[in-house]
Amino acid sequence: MKEVFLLQFRRIPSSVFLISFLILSIMLLIVFILRKNNRAIRRSVFSMFLIEYVFIMFCSTVICRETKDTHHIELMPFWNYHNVLNVDRPADYWEVLLNIILYSPIGFLLGCLYKRLLPTIMICVLLSVVTEVLQYVLHRGLCETDDVIHNILGSLFGWFLYISLRGRFVKLIRLREK
Repeated sequence: MKEVFLLQFRRIPSSVFLISFLILSIMLLIVFILRKNNRAIRRSVFSMFLIEYVFIMFCSTVICRETKDTHHIELMPFWNYHNVLNVDRPADYWEVLLNIILYSPIGFLLGCLYKRLLPTIMICVLLSVVTEVLQYVLHRGLCETDDVIHNILGSLFGWFLYISLRGRFVKLIRLREK
């Protein structure tokens, strides 16, 4: 699985990671210097991590992908599940799993920012649809409703993970603020 997961990010040049990491580091340093309120610092940090992750995700799924000669759109939900359930084609299974994993951090970070499910889902749907449309328009991948469904499942998983850990975070933060 590690190899399959790394394939998702292999297309991104290391210089992109380095530049985005440097920009994120500088932004975080500025936030810690300028902000006085711990809540504002936490919100700013989560926002920056979200922006950074969305940028890397767009690099992986759209920007750094090779252009294909043709583009295709698949609007029928779950069209590929006969391949996913077929033992002879494990790549399709891993593709579904990667789409779920790819959006889990976004759901988690949006949970940290908004704490409510509806804004999290709306933003994830928007990001996922934009990704699929860009893949179609730029000839950078298959535009399919399955990816949107799996991305939403991933964001739900991330949001529920945040909700399950939120109580622990709140206790830890209150202890640190005393």
